[in-house]
Amino acid sequence: MERIPYEALNKEKILYLIRIFHAFLDDTNPKKKYPEIFPVGWEVSSLVTLIGGVFLHLLLWCLGRCALKCRLYALAIWTARKRITYDYLWFAPQSCGLNHAYTDLGIACFRSGKTKDAVECLQKSWKVFPCPHNTSFGLSTRLCQLLAGEAIAADAVQEYREMRDAFKGKRVFI
Repeated sequence: MERIPYEALNKEKILYLIRIFHAFLDDTNPKKKYPEIFPVGWEVSSLVTLIGGVFLHLLLWCLGRCALKCRLYALAIWTARKRITYDYLWFAPQSCGLNHAYTDLGIACFRSGKTKDAVECLQKSWKVFPCPHNTSFGLSTRLCQLLAGEAIAADAVQEYREMRDAFKGKRVFI
């Protein structure tokens, strides 16, 4: 199977990838291999790069969470954008980390009064590859819950909930 570029991800392709990933998880063959269609972080140039990338992401995540707690929204937005920029260094690129980075960016945007930007973040946050984390625990719901009462976000919230259910395997898509 040929990899689907991240830029080409849309709802139909993601639902297709979710079916492939759930079939992989349901396979009882002990020699099964991780589907080549999904990006993996251990393909980066070296183990040092991978460890450095994970350290960078964790540092940015901690700084961003502290910034949100202290209401330093400009700093929280900056850290989330850096996590998005350096997502390729995460051990599961273009998947759970990207979902969480867009969620944090959307929360910071919403709390700083940029509701339209927060809705855009919600729409981007589900456009990720399935991975063990987001198919087991689901997509992050923090931003979706925050925007649930906003009229401007009604369609985006509904779409996000549908995709959250698809990642968790609550619905069968044929």
